[in-house]
Amino acid sequence: MLLLSAVLVAALAQQTLVVDLDADHHLDTVVLNQTRKQIEITVTYGNPKYPSEIFRFPVDPGLEDAVCAVPVTLKREPLDYDLTKAVGYRVDGFVRSPHLYGFAVLDGKCDSLHFFFNHKTNRMQYWRL
Repeated sequence: MLLLSAVLVAALAQQTLVVDLDADHHLDTVVLNQTRKQIEITVTYGNPKYPSEIFRFPVDPGLEDAVCAVPVTLKREPLDYDLTKAVGYRVDGFVRSPHLYGFAVLDGKCDSLHFFFNHKTNRMQYWRL
């Protein structure tokens, strides 16, 4: 039984997604580390002109900038949606295209976090409903 618990903790700890987020034809790496209290997302760009980015979210269903439960999962997400309609205002730097990708963080309990590369600021940005 102890061995099974160690395997479950390891499975909770990390997930990796490889995708071209900034449309520069270099693959970027998204690493999700998670504990029972926090998730951490590190984005490392394939092009060294962009520095890595780290996002941290607590696990707390009572907070807006948090996830409601763990484990969470990463999912590659096409950016073929109307962000203005989703958030209620225009976001400079968002490029809508079925050929561009971002990623979503899903916990199965509350609204997902949706990440995209902002082509105006050259940084990742996220939104949720």
